[in-house]
Amino acid sequence: MRIVVADDHALVREGLTLKLENKYPDAEVLDVGDGRSLLNELQRKSGISLVLMDLTMPNTRPFELLKEISQKWPLTKTVVLSASESQHDVDQAMDNGARGYIPKTMKTQNMLSVLDQILKGKVFIPELADDISVAENQPPKKRSKRKSSLPSAITPRQKDVLKLMLKGSTNSTIAQELNVSECTVKIHVTNIFKA
Repeated sequence: MRIVVADDHALVREGLTLKLENKYPDAEVLDVGDGRSLLNELQRKSGISLVLMDLTMPNTRPFELLKEISQKWPLTKTVVLSASESQHDVDQAMDNGARGYIPKTMKTQNMLSVLDQILKGKVFIPELADDISVAENQPPKKRSKRKSSLPSAITPRQKDVLKLMLKGSTNSTIAQELNVSECTVKIHVTNIFKA
């Protein structure tokens, strides 16, 4: 498996690369600093499974770049990793082919769990900063226009767990906040990703 990290900040690229190499030891993790370099890497290397890209790289039109990647490399799952939590940016990214939108405020372990699900064919969409959803194999344009994309199989308590995950809470913290056991939180997380 090949993964490309595209961000104009070297520290972010290097940190993400280390985390991804630890999580996926058999993967080749590449990093680039702008959109042009990302396109060059996609053309040069075959079989890139996952792209993590920032929205604010220099000399890059991010939504056009997303669209181009989704059209030319439809098997590559592109995920936006951004400091922006603007609903407009989320909608634009999803409408242009992103398979996920991860706020940079998310804790690393939660991000890695989300990436696992995206690699399995699911989609991660934060509807608003306080309201997220995980959906399976639905076209992004249909999802991003809905008021809420949470599958009906997700219970209100599972939605509470998802909200806390987005804020970067650990299972232990979620358990304390919701007054349940950590084991119960793990079961909710498992069921959310199965929904």
